[in-house]
Amino acid sequence: MDWTNAMVLEFLHNYELEPVLWDPQNPNHKRKHHGFGAWERIMRNLTWDCKIEDLKKKKDSLMASYRFHCNKIKKMKTDPTGENVYTTNWFAFDCMNSFLGRVYDLEYDKTNIDEFYQEASIEDVDTSDTQTSKDTEHVVPAKRRKVKEESKSYADEFQTNLEKQEKNCKELCETYGALLAQKLFNLGEEDRLILMNQIDNLVFETALQARKKTFA
Repeated sequence: MDWTNAMVLEFLHNYELEPVLWDPQNPNHKRKHHGFGAWERIMRNLTWDCKIEDLKKKKDSLMASYRFHCNKIKKMKTDPTGENVYTTNWFAFDCMNSFLGRVYDLEYDKTNIDEFYQEASIEDVDTSDTQTSKDTEHVVPAKRRKVKEESKSYADEFQTNLEKQEKNCKELCETYGALLAQKLFNLGEEDRLILMNQIDNLVFETALQARKKTFA
């Protein structure tokens, strides 16, 4: 499965919303059925079709890269001039560190870097993620501006995908509502009232079950 940077950020956003998968302090962290439910919710919320197995593989790849950079940050010693501060240019690091940093006890000084640095590929830890000569250098202003513009485009693409999904869902519901209204209109008054009551009860029961799954 080919992943774009926008897809990775969308996945990480949904992964963050499921602390049962990544927070060892979560009371349900070791309960498999809770974890399975979390992966199902992530899969349903994404704006593209995928399998849970693909998401788990991507998570493992991202976590390997994240831990690699965490270890380098922890080991790097800062001199008084601040010239040797380790700054990673991996685009997904800041996103992951925003919620995983406390788990890995990592305080990352982001004074000299912008959010979501973008580099080529993050599929393998031993490729673009391990370029120490570039990682340990301060990023020049021109590069920061370029990276910031590219990162903004990924965020815009992510937002566009979400808005498109919401619009399609709304249009589908409105179309179905209009069709249902026409069918109700063609019924007699008593049959219409009975059916409307049954529909209301069905919607209520379904919404209640969905709420229970969310907090399970």
